[in-house]
Amino acid sequence: MRVPKKVVKKNEVTNGDNKIQCIGNCRSIKTKNDSNFFRSNNSKHNNDLYSGYAPICKQCLREQCFQSDGKNINIEGFMEVLKFLNKPFVQKEYLRVLNSKNGFDLGHYIKNIAFNYKGLEFKNSDNNSEAVKNATDIIKINPLVTQANQNIDKLREKFGYGYEDKQYILFEKKYQNLKQSVSIKTAMHEEYFKVYCVNMVLSDLHKANTDSKKAKEFYDMAQTAAKAGNFQPKDIDISGGISNFSELSLKIEETPEGELMEVLPRFREEPEDKVDIVLWAQINYLRLAKGLPEAPYKDIYAFYDRRRDAYEKQINNRMNVILGSENKDE
Repeated sequence: MRVPKKVVKKNEVTNGDNKIQCIGNCRSIKTKNDSNFFRSNNSKHNNDLYSGYAPICKQCLREQCFQSDGKNINIEGFMEVLKFLNKPFVQKEYLRVLNSKNGFDLGHYIKNIAFNYKGLEFKNSDNNSEAVKNATDIIKINPLVTQANQNIDKLREKFGYGYEDKQYILFEKKYQNLKQSVSIKTAMHEEYFKVYCVNMVLSDLHKANTDSKKAKEFYDMAQTAAKAGNFQPKDIDISGGISNFSELSLKIEETPEGELMEVLPRFREEPEDKVDIVLWAQINYLRLAKGLPEAPYKDIYAFYDRRRDAYEKQINNRMNVILGSENKDE
């Protein structure tokens, strides 16, 4: 009996083991082909095991390019993916895919790069692009932490036992996000800082689950640790220099206290740049159309202040209602 030859699909790798376990978040074992994995220019992936494919599946790499909401681009994650695949960042192609009908897709970007920019590697990226500069700053301040590149056992030793694996990853992310802004002088400071990170994460998780009572308990414990460790906004470390306002804002927001600084009077009472002037002109144009007199620039901020106060009052009222109902239940 004649045995028919096996039909091999074009995108199927036949040499050696035809399966790869994704080393990304999913950890799934998948067939080694173009449907499941991207082709990589990384020399580490050019071996018998990977056969030129990146060992993180397409789905996991796509997810890494987006924020947790699944909608907004995570430029830091996108740059890490390109570096992992050793493929260049080309701003023109990035903007073309970003503004396409279906929105940004990593596969479309990779396909366009492979077709139009053969031979280019990550080192050939558009380094003058603002996206690359910002990603460099973010990576320096906020290193990427994923379950794939963390040792859970070590994180248990670091933050204590009894938590879920996903929670340990969140603890480490918080720790890495804030450590650049806090001066750790002694082992005791380090312990207080870890306690702060753990309790802030747990507070956020309970807040997300609308358990405001538990959220407040963990928040209070975090603040106690912050005070005991003397983590104050004045402790922001800018000894390495600040290159732009975005970096300064990030450092301020990442301090454990996270206090809002009052806007300086000169920014409140007169325009400082073209955006302020355009906004002011637009407001007075609309006022003129309604027969109203022109408004001084300081009145704009006075309006903002009134709206802010009304919003904060509304939030406080809601919280009082929630806390009041919880007390009745007790």
